[in-house]
Amino acid sequence: MNIGEETTKMQAEILLIDQQPDTYALIKQKVHNEGYDLFHANSIIQAHDIIEKNKLNIIILDIELEIKSGHKLCKQLKDKSNASIIIAANAKRSDVLNCMTHGADDFILKPIDPEELLIRINILLNRKNINKVFTPEIFIDKTLVIDLKRSYVAQNGSKSFLTPTETKLLKILLTNRGKVLSHKELIKQIWGTSAVPIDVKRKGILALYIKYLREKIENDPRAPDYIHTHWGIGYSFDG
Repeated sequence: MNIGEETTKMQAEILLIDQQPDTYALIKQKVHNEGYDLFHANSIIQAHDIIEKNKLNIIILDIELEIKSGHKLCKQLKDKSNASIIIAANAKRSDVLNCMTHGADDFILKPIDPEELLIRINILLNRKNINKVFTPEIFIDKTLVIDLKRSYVAQNGSKSFLTPTETKLLKILLTNRGKVLSHKELIKQIWGTSAVPIDVKRKGILALYIKYLREKIENDPRAPDYIHTHWGIGYSFDG
């Protein structure tokens, strides 16, 4: 998802399957403000009744309702509806992956962050050409969430906070996604004109912050998927 992508909103129907009323209260205003309908079921029986009566676009499922058979539940819901499924869990990674291979389209860690959930909802809707997203300070894909407004990242559900300099550097890279930025450009934008001319020491400091970012956003910092080095030139964000 690109930063600054334009928005065109359409109606969508979403079902939350969760036994905790606090979860529904937490997310309902966010979802309603986006123009979506939100249903709530606190049991699988109630969920099936709602699925039969409505044409759902998204199902948010707390797999801890039936943790021993969460993957079977995902498959059952997928077979019963054409909805995309987001699983919510504090469960083991193996349980999450099992659900992802049995019909789940995405996952989010509990307690649910309403803003992150809304972004994930919009991305799934976008895949079905229902919705396009405008999120000037957010990047999200299957394994990575970047929230520049709150200065945090989450890689495979593991959350890390960014320092002010890391946030500034990452924002510059994301804003220029796909473009190679020179050492001079980056140093000037981060530390100002007083940081010019560029010397080996300043390039070393920049390289150190790139290393810090990779440790937080890359699955393998030694083989980065997002922040790439262009030797003798600079860096780019290509995720």
